[in-house]
Amino acid sequence: MRQTTFSASFERTGDDAVVRVSGELDLTTAPTLRAVLHAALQECVEPGSRTVLVDMFDVTFIDCSGLNTLIACRREATPPGATLSLVRPSWCVRRFVGLTNTSVLLAA
Repeated sequence: MRQTTFSASFERTGDDAVVRVSGELDLTTAPTLRAVLHAALQECVEPGSRTVLVDMFDVTFIDCSGLNTLIACRREATPPGATLSLVRPSWCVRRFVGLTNTSVLLAA
């Protein structure tokens, strides 16, 4: 069984929080992404910070668990006035989001 490295981290850049994701986003790594997204969304509770950008350029695989995490966190971002959007999606993310017809939910 091959092992891949997954990472998700965030940083504050001006009014935005940028979450950088790399590796395989699946059932085993989705909880890590959820925790990082929740931390980034908490930053958006502060005045002046309204956008969480999820940089998916280095994602090599995504399944339904990863997609569900993104959609759930986007829904959670809406009430306090924050937004969550995908930026720089890798080819596999673009393909999966396109196949599932969820691009309108996660568009920047």
